[in-house]
Amino acid sequence: MHRRHPLLDLKEFSERPSLGQFARDGCWEQAWSFDRESIPTDVELCAYLEGASEVAFEVFFNRAFIGARSQQEPLAFARACITSFERATCAADAFGDLEANLVIGPLAQTFEFAEIGAVNAWKTIGPFRIDPLKNVEQFDGLWTSIEQSTVAIDEAHDKAIEFGSTSPIPHWIALPASASHSPHLLERNLIRKAILTATVPA
Repeated sequence: MHRRHPLLDLKEFSERPSLGQFARDGCWEQAWSFDRESIPTDVELCAYLEGASEVAFEVFFNRAFIGARSQQEPLAFARACITSFERATCAADAFGDLEANLVIGPLAQTFEFAEIGAVNAWKTIGPFRIDPLKNVEQFDGLWTSIEQSTVAIDEAHDKAIEFGSTSPIPHWIALPASASHSPHLLERNLIRKAILTATVPA
């Protein structure tokens, strides 16, 4: 069994997921969210995905979440995501099931970049991108840039920092980056700690 990234060892990802959500064609502002008591049927999935060229799925562990996206066979991908969500007892399980169901290589081993954004308003507010992913040693200068971004100015939405990879399919792991209550201001320590964990060698 391959070794996953240390981010998945965090306690935030150690319990069963509480919520899942789909977005078609990158439209997270209109995400379809559901809990374990209201998992979509196959008929509902087919109707939702009709005409979609891309589908993405996220699994929430309270405020932390993981996700993946595919432009190949949206319905097959969505079915695999549902199965992963139903079976998962932790985030590592969810990724493992997705690998098996899609017959793809390992997920969540390395991350090439990060984005800080507003949850379910990623495009509307605009994310702050860190590419390539920098070590926390350069954090002071990075924080100055983050403070001047549109996502830092916004107070209305919960924020997250996503660590992303494009291989074997686009996928990500996200941790809270702001206060859980309004105003949802970015929290320097949360972001710094997340980056530190993300840049520790696996």
